[in-house]
Amino acid sequence: MKTFAEYVEDIKEKEGLTTDYAVAKLLLIDPKKMGYMLSGKRYPPPVTPYVIADILGLDSREVCACLAYEQTKDELQREYLKSVFFRHSRRVAALFLAITMCAGATSSEKSLASNFMTNNMTESQIMRTNGRNDT
Repeated sequence: MKTFAEYVEDIKEKEGLTTDYAVAKLLLIDPKKMGYMLSGKRYPPPVTPYVIADILGLDSREVCACLAYEQTKDELQREYLKSVFFRHSRRVAALFLAITMCAGATSSEKSLASNFMTNNMTESQIMRTNGRNDT
């Protein structure tokens, strides 16, 4: 699971930035507090995971889980957050695989990808995908 500092480095690389100050501005963070956040003495504001996700093209739930994991000291809570991260990561990977396969796939391959995706979805997700909402 990534830390806040690792996300900052990813943003620097993607955006071609060289300073933490520039990243702080992008993340809507007071640049004076950025050093404290990078050293773990302060936590980023609640909006930060969403901004990071937008900049890096990630799902915000993944980033939220990572930053919450980093901030949480209770081992049971950390394990739960890790499970949320991995559960969601598998769904995103399965959806990406299904989309990739369907892009140039034969009918039988599309069916296989559809079955794979459906098996990794919750019941409510399947119902929304099929256009039904019985709730």
